[in-house]
Amino acid sequence: MIHVGPPCAPLPVYAESSLADAGGWVDVDKHTLQHTKYKNVFSIGDCNSCPTGKTAAKVAAESGILYNNIKKVMAGKEMKKRYNGYTSCPLTVGDDKLVLAEFGYDGAILETFPFQSS
Repeated sequence: MIHVGPPCAPLPVYAESSLADAGGWVDVDKHTLQHTKYKNVFSIGDCNSCPTGKTAAKVAAESGILYNNIKKVMAGKEMKKRYNGYTSCPLTVGDDKLVLAEFGYDGAILETFPFQSS
């Protein structure tokens, strides 16, 4: 069994703009998702510079953080919500079995199932 993911690369629309970091990703604080230079810009998903996998689980976890932090900024309040780097990857381990690897920044295990699955 081999698990292969496609290469990820930033798109020119943002990579060639002042929003990008040196690698071409939208340059955000990895916890607040707010741009490091333009305080009215936030980014989630595959285009941001957060050091995580580019997965649907990532954007789902980021969306709640984004919503709450934008509300706080618009109200002139301090952002309280912080993204912990959550992402997940389903890995096939047999013909009818898979493992959902769930982790955050620095490889922290972040299981979301209501039981200990390791």
